[in-house]
Amino acid sequence: MEKNGSHRDRSECSKDPHPQPNIVIFTKKHFSFTEVEGEKPRPDQPLEKATDAQKVAAWEPFSAQAGTYEIKGMTVTLHDLVTKDPENMKPDSVETWDFKIEGTTLLLTSKATAARPNTETITMKFVRVD
Repeated sequence: MEKNGSHRDRSECSKDPHPQPNIVIFTKKHFSFTEVEGEKPRPDQPLEKATDAQKVAAWEPFSAQAGTYEIKGMTVTLHDLVTKDPENMKPDSVETWDFKIEGTTLLLTSKATAARPNTETITMKFVRVD
């Protein structure tokens, strides 16, 4: 895996056929994912006096996580240090993904673990930009 670099423009994802903005950064020891999930942009909301429903509509599709990672073979294991979902910050909560690099493209495919048995396999494709 490229140890330093950023990827964005998730051009294909088995979960979201019309991806929204995102950025993925890997350094020698750390990673960061920040993205808007789903098939459409988040709705605008008033700067003041937004309703609870407007706040949820804007916040719910936003996802962020950052932490450390390790690589064994063609598998990357993510250890979250901070994330939008507090459940994912527990010490035994890890994510494992098979990865493949083709030129400037990073492919990640989710893997089930005892702590996170997946009900579906997700594959994401990221294109490197500098």
